Amino acid sequence: MLKKLKLYISDETKAALAYLIASVVSKGLVVLTIPIYTRLMSTEQIGIVNIFTSWYAILGGVFSLGLTSGGLMLGLNNYKDKQEEYLSTIMFLTTLGGGVFGVLLVCFTKLICDITKLPLSLTILMFFAFVFCPATDFWIAKQKYNNKYKLSSLILILSSFCSLGVAIIAVKKVAIYPEIKQSEAWLYGTYIIMIVFSMVIWLTIMCKGRRVINISYWKYSLTLSIPLIGQMIAAQILSFSDRIMIERFCGESKVGIYSTIYVVGTASTMVWGAINGAFTPYIYKNIENNKAGIKESSIKIIVSLSVISFLIVLVGPEITKIIGTSEYYEGMAIIPFVSAGVYLIAIGDIYSDFLIYLKKTYFIMIGTMIGAVINVILNYIFIPIYGYTVAAKTTLIAYLCMVVFFIVICNVLSFRESFELNKIADQKIIIFISVFTIVLDLLLITLYDKIVIRFVLLLCLIVFVFCRVLKKPV
Repeated sequence: MLKKLKLYISDETKAALAYLIASVVSKGLVVLTIPIYTRLMSTEQIGIVNIFTSWYAILGGVFSLGLTSGGLMLGLNNYKDKQEEYLSTIMFLTTLGGGVFGVLLVCFTKLICDITKLPLSLTILMFFAFVFCPATDFWIAKQKYNNKYKLSSLILILSSFCSLGVAIIAVKKVAIYPEIKQSEAWLYGTYIIMIVFSMVIWLTIMCKGRRVINISYWKYSLTLSIPLIGQMIAAQILSFSDRIMIERFCGESKVGIYSTIYVVGTASTMVWGAINGAFTPYIYKNIENNKAGIKESSIKIIVSLSVISFLIVLVGPEITKIIGTSEYYEGMAIIPFVSAGVYLIAIGDIYSDFLIYLKKTYFIMIGTMIGAVINVILNYIFIPIYGYTVAAKTTLIAYLCMVVFFIVICNVLSFRESFELNKIADQKIIIFISVFTIVLDLLLITLYDKIVIRFVLLLCLIVFVFCRVLKKPV
């Protein structure tokens, strides 16, 4: 029976399922370990961890030269027969970018530490991550493009187990040494494992590619990625600037609460990340000859993400009580806004894939920068007035503006460049589902103190999904 089932499942579907499982396991472990950290560490120490990850995400886009972004898949598609050589040459550029950060850190140590509010030990850790961690992104992208999911999925799961295990042990061990910060133990325990795995992959790519300089590859990749540097910076500002601004206005403790509860609302990203990893190469491979397939698949994906968004919002209060102590409960009101925002990120990513295919990446940069600027301005105005929870609302507004921009631009380009957008995306259905998802997510917050009604709705949602699966087997 299994052999027959394999015949009906495409390689893309197998890859998507494999990465979904790997993503759920790896990111699920992160969620499952949150209750451990919230009981071992203070909210201030958790806040420092999230400030580090915020700066790492924002600066990583600059020093990787945007080469780990969506343009990478298009490059792998363009150089199908020379992927190893292509990866080694562009990885050399990201290594140089990490080296530039190291030089700046040596020359302007105090300035960088003052800006980031991080100790020197953590900025050094960030340097090594910038040098080696892009290698893992390159290798995983290549595996996804070629639907070679077994080894990469295993490595994702194994590295997650190792890094989380070492981090928890480190946090527990340093608790008896007050001179050592638990936040530093957590970050070193996590990132050292990631860096070690990445160093092995870095060496593997270099040995297979055997080339570090190729002007043709560099020109092609940088043409796509340089506009995406601005996009990546703006995207990370859009995603993480709220933590930095909350730290400035409300303190590290509120960052710890906000960031911990934010994880609950973003739980669907583990599903979207896995699906998008398989769906993006599927778009590039089939956009010329199978537009109907892309159209049908995109609707199924969007409906699935909408259902997951409802599910997260419905059980948000219960998850909050599991992962955190009573001091975290005040933050659960942000969950519906965060979940709706994650749904919009998925819609934006789909339209961004179309723009990357058209080599109009600068529009992605412009749209993301619009969202980032709106987010920063709104946070600057409203966080001091209404407190840290308003950051989730301002971020949702910013994501909405960004997605609307992408949709408008894609439709304009559809007319100008004979790009048959309506043949690969059923936009009326996409917009209807999106409006329905956002409105319902935000309405469900009124039921947070009505557990019986929420669980009746949850049961109805489960029955709906079960009936759909029985009616249309995957």
